Amino acid sequence: MRNALKKLDFQKYKLFIVDWDGTLVNSKDAYSHLDELFVKDFYNVNDTSGLNDLEYKCVSDDWRDQYYKKIDEMYSNGITPLDKIYRSVNKYKKIVQARIKYIESASVAMNKVRKYTNVQLSIATNSNGDDMEFFSSEEWPVAVYMNPRDTFDTILTLDDVKNPKPHYEMYERMIKHYNVKPEEVLVFDDNVECLNTAKALGADTLLFSDEEPESKNGIDFIL
Repeated sequence: MRNALKKLDFQKYKLFIVDWDGTLVNSKDAYSHLDELFVKDFYNVNDTSGLNDLEYKCVSDDWRDQYYKKIDEMYSNGITPLDKIYRSVNKYKKIVQARIKYIESASVAMNKVRKYTNVQLSIATNSNGDDMEFFSSEEWPVAVYMNPRDTFDTILTLDDVKNPKPHYEMYERMIKHYNVKPEEVLVFDDNVECLNTAKALGADTLLFSDEEPESKNGIDFIL
C-alpha cells in the first residue's frame, strides 16, 4: 500500500474530510454477519445463502427499509412490520459492531495528521448518528485507540443531511462551516464516485484502495 502522506503539502490544506466505513473501518463482513444472525433468529432458518444476492448500502433510511422488506419477502410473506424487524436486528447490532476494527494504515495516518498538523479533521459518512455515538463510546473497544468524537472536529452523518454521499451536500456544508476554499480541502474516501463529486467542487482527493482503480479521473493521490 502506497503512502501518500509524504506527497501531501500540509501547508496547502486546512481541512481533511474523511469517510468512515470502508476508509477508517471495514464493517462489511460484520454487518453481513448481523443479517445472518437476524435471519436465523427471526425466521428460524439455517440457510442464509439468499442474502448473498442482496447488496446493502446504507445511503438512506428508505433504502434500508427496502432492503429489509426484500429479506422479509425472501424468508416470509413480505408484510412483517418494519418496527418488529428492526427490534430483532437491533438485538444483535451492538454485539456485531463491537467486533469492528480500524483499518490500521488509515487510522495511523489520521492520528499522525491530528498529532503533527493543524489541519481540521472531519468525518462525512452515510452511517447514522446512533452508529457514530456507539463508535465513540466505551461500548466499542477500539475507541480507546482512536475515538471519533475526540479525534475529529466535526462529524456529519446520514441524519444531518437531505442528500447522502455521493451527493455534494456533506462536502459543501463542511467547506462553508470552516470557511475555507475548496482547493484547501482534501477528501479521503474509498468510493471513486464520492471523490469525483469532491473534485467537481474543487477539492483535492485521496483514494483509499488496495487495488489500482480502473480510472484515476478525479483522484489526486492513492493510499
